[in-house]
Formats: sequence, C-alpha cells, structure tokens
Amino acid sequence: MIPFDITTAGFSTAGTSTTISGTGWIDIRTIVIQPGGLQVPVTWTSGTTWQAVIPVTNGSQTVTLQALDRQGNVVGSDVITGFGTGTATPATPTNLVISEIHYNPAVPTGNEISVSNDKDEFEFIEIRNISSSQTISLAGCRFIGGIDYTLPNTTLAPGAYAVIPRNNSAFSARYFGITALAHYYIAGGNFLSNDGEEIALVNAAGEDVTRVAYNDSRSPKWPSSPDGGGTSLVLIAPLTNPVISNPLHWRASSAIHGNPGTSDALPAIANPSGDNNNNGINNLTEHAIGLGKFPVAGIESALGQPTSIFTLERNSISDVDWSLETHTTLSGPWTPADTNYEIISRTQLPLGIEKIVLRGLTPLAGAKGFTRAKLTVP
Repeated sequence: MIPFDITTAGFSTAGTSTTISGTGWIDIRTIVIQPGGLQVPVTWTSGTTWQAVIPVTNGSQTVTLQALDRQGNVVGSDVITGFGTGTATPATPTNLVISEIHYNPAVPTGNEISVSNDKDEFEFIEIRNISSSQTISLAGCRFIGGIDYTLPNTTLAPGAYAVIPRNNSAFSARYFGITALAHYYIAGGNFLSNDGEEIALVNAAGEDVTRVAYNDSRSPKWPSSPDGGGTSLVLIAPLTNPVISNPLHWRASSAIHGNPGTSDALPAIANPSGDNNNNGINNLTEHAIGLGKFPVAGIESALGQPTSIFTLERNSISDVDWSLETHTTLSGPWTPADTNYEIISRTQLPLGIEKIVLRGLTPLAGAKGFTRAKLTVP
C-alpha cells in the first residue's frame, strides 16, 4: 500500500491556482481541502501518483489535503505550504455579491426550442465584484446551496460581473453574445428551485461569501413576476452592498429574461443633494421615488395589538437602496430597523412604481417612536 503523500515541496505563484503532485493508493476516490471540504480536480498520472490543482490566495498559506475513499472515510492527510505573489484579493462578503437570480425563466420560443424545450435550462445566477479598486480571486469559491458548482480559478475585475448559466447552449441561444462561465448543468438535477430556496456561495475554507434565501410568488415579501413571468430577481444598488437576505433590497428586472452581465438600473444622478427644479425636494429623493408618493407611517391592529405600518412607493429601477431606521425622537441618533419589519405586500403600479407595505414584527409598546426611510446610492 502506498500512503497518501504530497511530493511537491512547496509553491510560489502569481496565479490563482497551482498544480501539485503526490502519491496514493487505489482506495482514494477524492481529494478535498480542509477546512471547507472543497473537492480539487485530480489527475492520476499512474496507478499510484496524482496531480491536483489547488486554489491560491495572496501571501503565505498552508493547505491541508485529505484523501477520501468511496465511503467518504479519510484514508490519508498531508500539508503543503506556499506563497501567492499575485495582486488579486480573496472574495469576501465586502467585495462580492449575488446580483441577479433567474430561477424560473420563461418557456423557450423560436430557435431556443431547438436547443432545449426545458425552461429550467435557461436559468442563470450572476455575481458581481462590488469593489471599486480590488480585483477579486474566485479561486476556491463554490455554491453549496441551491446548486452545486465550483467557480473557476479566475479573477473578477472591479465592478465586473460573472454569469453562471445552467446550460451554456441554452444561454447562448437566448443571450447571444453575452459571455458566461462554464455551466452547472447536470441532467435531471442541479437546478434552482421554482419554489424558492437558499443560495450560498462560500470560499475554499467553507466560509460564507454571500447567501440569500429567495422565495416565489406565494410569498408577499418577494416580487412575483420572476416566478415564471419571465423576469429575474435583481439586487438593488449592489455597489452599496445591501443586506441581500432582506427582500426589500430586491426587485424584478425591467425586461423579460433579465439582464445578465449588465445593469438595467437608471443611471446615477448628478448632485444628489441638490434641488435642480427648486421644488424643495432634493434630486436623490425625486430619483428614488419617481412618480410615487412619499413614505407614510401609521398604526394598524394585528392580532388585536397596535402595530406599526410603513408604506413606501419607489421607482422600480432607480439604483437606490432603501432601508428603514427608527428612533424615539426626530433628532436621532437613528438606528437600523430593517430587521424590525417584514414586507406584507408589494404591488407594481403604473408608471414604473412599486408600492411596498411593511409591518412591525412586534406590537407597539406605547412609547413614542419614529420610522424613516434611508436612501443610499453608490
């Protein structure tokens, strides 16, 4: 029996991955990185020797590899140290987001049918580098919720998108000329749930990079048209890094089939604090509300208890993030209150306006309080 062993002495590379060599016995089925359990691509160069591609981050690092047998038992472990000399930054919750989810596409038509008559094959997930200056390394990042998919060992420039389709052929037929990564297609499986589910993107160590649990049209919290109506779920103002687990920060795309690899939001406004038309309302507020009404706070009875209600109307495609804040006085200091409210209805009105009604999660205690909407732009 040949023990599992890494024979490469070490590594130094400017790339996002490197190839190492080792030995092992025929009982080895897979090799994974720990912690995290990331399975690495392995090529057996003989009956007892192998090569594996491992992700590399910048700086000094120690990588632990485990060899697993066909039952998932650990049959060997070894460690290699090395140094990444590149300039790319690892993906983290502060620089990478899931920016678009097309979980229940429209049925194929025309030439699309010749590629596939299964609408689920036209799904995609989009991620975006929200940093203004950092190039991100995607090495070792993988989806472990929603789909099972390991991102390629590549980089993502500041502000850039990466689109992961379920089926490359179907994606190309519908989105001709738009670049996409390798697909996550597996016949009969590995697709996004039309009923909603949690999507999680983690790094090589299994740590969260970004995670969201979306829902379908049966939930009043989420837009309904992405559930088979042809649109996609779009993260609002992704460059502000909103809390993506909150449905308040998501909307439906403005066009059928979504907008993979780009944005359909209105361009940012100049001089947001100014009042170009001298009507007493600053440019940012007008841009965010559009032709909608100003937010209104009120009280209603829920299960016999007085509960706060907050109603807002917003321009559906303004690239402005909305969040709620509360305090007992108008002078503040104001504190974040998104987690104190839940969406109980959202309605698409004429002229591109979305109306959202939020209700407090706990009854009012009797003390005076105020709620306001905070608008944030990149």
